[in-house]
Amino acid sequence: MRIMFITLFFGILYGCGLTSPLLISDETKVRPDQRFNFDHVRKSLLYFSNPTESNLRKVAATDATIHLLRHGRITGRLTPKTTAMSLTRVLLEDSGKDELVEEVTQQVHIFRRDKASAAQCLREAEAYLPQSLPADGKLFFTWGFDIGVASGKDASINLAHKKFQSNPEEVWFYCIHELHHTGVMQHHPMPMLSDVNTTTELFAILQYFTFLEGTAVYAAHDARKVSGALDKDSDYVALTDADTILEFRHF
Repeated sequence: MRIMFITLFFGILYGCGLTSPLLISDETKVRPDQRFNFDHVRKSLLYFSNPTESNLRKVAATDATIHLLRHGRITGRLTPKTTAMSLTRVLLEDSGKDELVEEVTQQVHIFRRDKASAAQCLREAEAYLPQSLPADGKLFFTWGFDIGVASGKDASINLAHKKFQSNPEEVWFYCIHELHHTGVMQHHPMPMLSDVNTTTELFAILQYFTFLEGTAVYAAHDARKVSGALDKDSDYVALTDADTILEFRHF
């Protein structure tokens, strides 16, 4: 479904000749160390080294957990009865494999010190937005949940996702993607999927996600191209695969 959204969007974009940024800012207004938050993944790693109820509560109490709850409730992935503690138990249950813990620990160490890539990530995300990213928004690095999600002014990246274990450089491309979502959502909030009752509302949802996903994929395109990483993600492979695009020609 996501590839379908991307294909539709790029067909419109290239057909209209919109192949350059809307706005390129020379400097982001918020520094990476103010935007990027590692509390969830760091406290998760602490829990794996010392799995006490107290350490589990520390993970549940992070702002990142509240962000994941918000996203899950809007999309219907979580029920209104899901609590911060119950979600945290699910995210960390049986996931503390020694090898994965070691890899993620190393990633956290590297990503926290890579200020240049972090700043570039912010610039790339803002380059295709009419305004800057939400000033008080955060990008949370988490353990668990989807590979990356956005809700309101905040976004998150799951450093424990298997895709990042074989291609850790993908983290920064996904950062661009998810941060761009927050820039769109400050003007066009994500609708509650549970509120969809009519075909008209369903069509509006399809339009929204076609635009949301398509623009985010486009925002990370140049960074991927420069790094030779267009073949590392299915969204971009689809754009150069005629057979995949033709599958949706009648949509």
